[in-house]
Amino acid sequence: GDRLLGKATPLDFIAPADHDRVVAAFESVFNEGRPAYYEVHVPELDRWYSSLVGPIRESEIVTHASILTRETTADRRHLAQAVAAQEQLRLAEAKLMQSAKLEAVGQLAGGVAHDFNNFFTGIAGVGESLANRFAKNDPAQTEISDLLEAVQRGARLTRQLLAFSRQQPVALSDVDLGWLLKDTL
Repeated sequence: GDRLLGKATPLDFIAPADHDRVVAAFESVFNEGRPAYYEVHVPELDRWYSSLVGPIRESEIVTHASILTRETTADRRHLAQAVAAQEQLRLAEAKLMQSAKLEAVGQLAGGVAHDFNNFFTGIAGVGESLANRFAKNDPAQTEISDLLEAVQRGARLTRQLLAFSRQQPVALSDVDLGWLLKDTL
């Protein structure tokens, strides 16, 4: 009430940023004789209003304007809530899509891991068969041992792929980093 006393025109009530829009609407009504629309913010009340300004004529000359105003604060708040909800939905859909992509990659990794497991099982079987054909001190045993160790490294990698694809539970264990570095080198 008291905050609005002494104000005579719509420009006295509204935010300065809205002045040009209101002036343009009234100029349209008085200069062109066409109705105009504007929406403004009243800072003292923290409310939004939309107004339709129409010409009032006397002998084809616009002499006055009629203003039909309604408060749109609730509409703006609902729109802002709807926009925020829509953004949350968009983000949730993006997360869901990313999750679906990861699941597809996991399934692919699981399939590849199972195929490699079959290869490694066959190679390990042949390697063990070869190891049994040679004497323990035969130089071929070193090469066969290297082959079987490479198969074991491949099998460990396969287990990691299966863990990634969530088709095998992750088994935590202690790792000797010194041995791992030496083995990798």
